Amino acid sequence: MHDQTPGAERAARAAYAQRVVDVLGEHFPDLQNPRTAMDVSISIERHLRSPDPTWEAFLDHPLVANWALRSDGAGRLRVVCRRHPSGEADVRRERELTALIQEGAV
Repeated sequence: MHDQTPGAERAARAAYAQRVVDVLGEHFPDLQNPRTAMDVSISIERHLRSPDPTWEAFLDHPLVANWALRSDGAGRLRVVCRRHPSGEADVRRERELTALIQEGAV
């Protein structure tokens, strides 16, 4: 992405953030709320512009907060289960959803 113009980089970040929200919205009903989807998309864009290793965005209701997006440390996003203890199904879901959102990563 670094060989693109700033406008193209911004557009690529916005498109990827929207894609992540769209893909995960099928799995996390809270992301189907337009306001929540917009907030998460903006947060993703900001993180991609200025990565922070402590960044996190909840994918389910903040009072539950079992699922979140985090940085993978390599400039990409990953889905994590915050439930303790997490089971085999949770780990499988993390891998599957992370693979989905990393397709087409910026």
